[in-house]
Amino acid sequence: MADTPVSLARHAAEAAADRSGVSIVLPSTRAEQDAVRTLFDETWPSGSEGTQVTPNLLHALLHSGSYACLASDAKTGDPVGAALGFPGHNDAVPGRLYLHSHMAAVRPDLRNRRIATALK
Repeated sequence: MADTPVSLARHAAEAAADRSGVSIVLPSTRAEQDAVRTLFDETWPSGSEGTQVTPNLLHALLHSGSYACLASDAKTGDPVGAALGFPGHNDAVPGRLYLHSHMAAVRPDLRNRRIATALK
């Protein structure tokens, strides 16, 4: 069976996660979604706004087909990074859908381990 673009991308993502020492999951539980939000808020403190992504907005985005992932340290299980993207449409190419990579966050003390590469 020939490799497809999706299978090649999945293999590259798994290899990047292994090299970075993280495991990547799609946040399906409330605790995982809260960990995603916490990482975003720690990376981009929002002051008076309170949060970068509210719980109900993240839930709605995930429910409607958007993408979020959570990286956890492979040894400790501690959350170390997260990413969020949502479907977009390119007006220059009619009918072309894509994933808009909106935000990614990695704990400052763990940057330069290529965790963001694994997330994206």
